[in-house]
Amino acid sequence: MKITIKNKIIFSSFLMILLIIVASGKINYSKASKIMHDSYEDRSMMIIDSVDYIFNNFMYDLESEILRLEISNVLKVPTNEKEADELIHELHEITSSNKKIQSMYFGTVDGKMYVVPQRDLPVNYDPRNREWYKEALKDKLTVWTSVYKDQPTEKNIVTIAKPIFNDGSLIGVVGVDLNMDTITEYLSQIKIGNTGFFIMTDKNNNIMVHPVKNLIGEKLPEDNLRLALSQEEKGAIEYKYNNTDTLAVFKTLSKSNWKVIGVIQESEVMSFSHQLLWNILISGIVIIVISYIVGILTTNKITKNLNLLVEDIKNIEHGKLQIKSKINGDDEFGVIAKHLNDMVSKLNLLLQSTSDAIWEYNLDDNKLFISQRFIEFAGYDLTDGKKNMEFIAHIIHPDERYRIFRKFSNFIHGEEQLFKSEFRVKKKDGKYMWLSVRGKAIEKNISGIKNVSGSVVDITEKKEYENRIYNMAYYDYLTNLPNRRYLLDTLNDALKSKSKKEESYLGAVILFDLDDFKKVNDTLGHNFGDKLLIQLADKFNLLQNKDIIVSRFGGDEFVILALRQRNKEDIINISNRIKEIMNSIILIEGNPITITASVGVSIFPDNGLDSDTLIRNADLAMYKAKDLGKNKVKFFDNSMYESFNRSIYVESCIKKAIYEDEFYMEYQPQVDIKTNAIKSFEALIRWNSPELGLVSPAEFIPIAEQSGSIYSLGKFVIRKVFSQVNELREEGYVEKGDQSISINLSPKQLIEESFVDYVRKYVEEFNIETSFIQFEITETVVIENFEKSIYAINNLKNMGFSIILDDFGTGYSSLSYLRKLPVDILKIDKSFIDNLKDSKESKSLIEGIIKLAHEINIQVIAEGVEEEYQIHILKAAGCDLVQGYYYSKPLPIEKIKAQMSKLHR
Repeated sequence: MKITIKNKIIFSSFLMILLIIVASGKINYSKASKIMHDSYEDRSMMIIDSVDYIFNNFMYDLESEILRLEISNVLKVPTNEKEADELIHELHEITSSNKKIQSMYFGTVDGKMYVVPQRDLPVNYDPRNREWYKEALKDKLTVWTSVYKDQPTEKNIVTIAKPIFNDGSLIGVVGVDLNMDTITEYLSQIKIGNTGFFIMTDKNNNIMVHPVKNLIGEKLPEDNLRLALSQEEKGAIEYKYNNTDTLAVFKTLSKSNWKVIGVIQESEVMSFSHQLLWNILISGIVIIVISYIVGILTTNKITKNLNLLVEDIKNIEHGKLQIKSKINGDDEFGVIAKHLNDMVSKLNLLLQSTSDAIWEYNLDDNKLFISQRFIEFAGYDLTDGKKNMEFIAHIIHPDERYRIFRKFSNFIHGEEQLFKSEFRVKKKDGKYMWLSVRGKAIEKNISGIKNVSGSVVDITEKKEYENRIYNMAYYDYLTNLPNRRYLLDTLNDALKSKSKKEESYLGAVILFDLDDFKKVNDTLGHNFGDKLLIQLADKFNLLQNKDIIVSRFGGDEFVILALRQRNKEDIINISNRIKEIMNSIILIEGNPITITASVGVSIFPDNGLDSDTLIRNADLAMYKAKDLGKNKVKFFDNSMYESFNRSIYVESCIKKAIYEDEFYMEYQPQVDIKTNAIKSFEALIRWNSPELGLVSPAEFIPIAEQSGSIYSLGKFVIRKVFSQVNELREEGYVEKGDQSISINLSPKQLIEESFVDYVRKYVEEFNIETSFIQFEITETVVIENFEKSIYAINNLKNMGFSIILDDFGTGYSSLSYLRKLPVDILKIDKSFIDNLKDSKESKSLIEGIIKLAHEINIQVIAEGVEEEYQIHILKAAGCDLVQGYYYSKPLPIEKIKAQMSKLHR
């Protein structure tokens, strides 16, 4: 049956008045009850506080007296009758001044007992065996006993006991028996109402004071009251006492664990509240009757305009936003109608001007409405409300359809308060766009959500911008490959989320960089190098699938992340594919180019369980491949890590060794092949480390170059050699025109900006004749940094130094650069000398080098000469100087002095 608004108004008015009366009655009843409870509790607590105050004063006086006795040294073990009498006298003074004290006594540590009033004690009485004595010693504090009946006097007594110490040593225990009858008498005189009285209990809930004296010493019988007393310091509780509802207020006395409890019957407390409630009910009935009559008279005037408003709202609901309300007048209904018309006009304007589309979905009839704005978004007209969710499912991108409807289902079933999601839909023209959709339940029924409404926003531009930002963050700008950040995030995710099913699979980090790529950039230009990287990236990209990610890690370094590989063979196959790509000919601007790569591989979980370790181990393996001649694939093993740690340790020791002067120089003679006379020496650095022992230059010099310590080491060598040359000269071992000494220059040292300056500084410091010194440089460093090298070499030549070109013949442009360099001497590399016996090519090459050098007035030194046959061949070829173990190993400065002494005899 349909209930009219008229009946609803009458019924609701009646119900409202009834609720007001009931609520008013309940509130006033509750307030009155609370006031009465609070009043009783406050009065009871004031009385309890006064008891606490009196008791505290008594305890303060008593403790003061005991403290006075302690300070005056009266409380001690008497050694004679006089001291015993003094003790008895003092105890008597305290008991006589306070009627609450039944008796006072002092039990000494040697078992004696002094009591006031004095009484006869059993012959074998020993206070140390009494409970009050033991309890006081147990906690070494003042203790209180439970109430008990004193046998001689039949009075209720409580004993207070306190241990007495002197300089930390126990003297005895002083005890005071309190007469509880005085406290009982005081509390029994206090009345609260007609039924109220006071009780006192000890810490164990034994009754100490009670109007019914037979209960003193008994356990407090009420369980819930005992529970409240044990859990709270003070408070109030309702409980049953003699089957009567009773209210109890309690508080723990501050100087003891005793509790004082005020008790009154609940009916007495609530009597005023009950009377007040009856008065409210009678008044309420009268008001209800009057209100009912008035309600019927007024509702008829209201319902007419309400019906008109209902019709207007239905028009808005059905989208008829052009129809105006017909209600006129200045009363509330007229105002509502006017504002309703204004609101509809603004709603029309808002729907036309907002960038959002508005949607509403009715779950009962599966009807979907989306405002006019959606036509501009996607080209579909859903303003008539005839479309349903099946249509939306049809236009949502297939990859996102399940996710969106699962999320909407969770929202409909109350698992989420709001529906919000971003997804793609196909527009009417076939293109996809991004939408941000939000929705909220606006109507619910018993079974759940009935109506949902929300907004739709076109976020296509926002998504495109986000994608651009994402690509900038996670993809390499040159090659469009995933970048370092993308790879590390993917690797970290893979390591964290590896499932049990994937535990049988292997993963790998395959790190590789292009061999000698710097030379490509330096000789052909960076633009050429970039084009090479792009073409290689396109080829590497063909390797990518769901389990293989190819990334550009930086510069000419690439990393392939291989996931879910069945065995090591699969990883080897991927590495071989890299080599195949690298070994293929690449056309750049019509020019064919070949380039190789060194590949390092670390496998997880075998070679690491975190990204830093796996990248580091792959990097170590890659550098091992380079050390073995480049264009190789190396899998990480622990020896590489040990070698890496060794390098790190050596690097740290180098810095300390320079500071602590652990390096020293040795000199290897260079002999005139025709006369066998020593013409010069090569200065060679040596290191005897306290931690490492003798360390080979082949080990520590590359580490110094890589770490940057070579600059300090190079300065040390030049300064040390200059110093020792000066020493040789001052001691008369060399003169101008005699033997010279050559110093090896590191590639980095030669192109250092301050190099020429500090050489000039050391020349001045040691007053060096520059004709004594030769500097050895490698052709590789000259080729790789030609302009800077030429600048430094020319400056050295201008200062009068000679230049030796070391390792001649091992570079790739030796002859073409030879004519451009101001070189005085060529040094033929040991690798050619080693092959003289078995290689005609080496012999011919050496002959050609010597001939070429002599044609341009350059002398030739052959290093690494160890056999006599090598001497014969080199002499026949016209070599000028030879150096090697055949003549002498490197010697310390003292032995060089000895050799020079022989030459000058």
